[in-house]
Amino acid sequence: MNATRWAVALICALAAFFITPVRAQQGPPCYAREQVVEHLAERFGEAMTAAGVDARGNLVQVFSAPEGSWTIVVTIPGGPSCIMMAGEGWSWAEPEPVIDEAPS
Repeated sequence: MNATRWAVALICALAAFFITPVRAQQGPPCYAREQVVEHLAERFGEAMTAAGVDARGNLVQVFSAPEGSWTIVVTIPGGPSCIMMAGEGWSWAEPEPVIDEAPS
């Protein structure tokens, strides 16, 4: 009987160890666009500094603050805005001129 209890306890312990939530399968945090913009402004002092549209028609925006924090937000047409990534140390680089090297 003691061996059976020990085996059940071992199986339960192993199950608890191996059955954990898989965070990688969860998507990014998504909210109404107004909530995201307001939160980034109030909490981090960030404002939109760049934007574009990706191949799927999603609005991609970079929010940044003078102190260097930044956040990339993707807004799905007619849907939520999702915080894709954020970090520190944002800086601007001057764009390099495009040189037309077509033969003359």
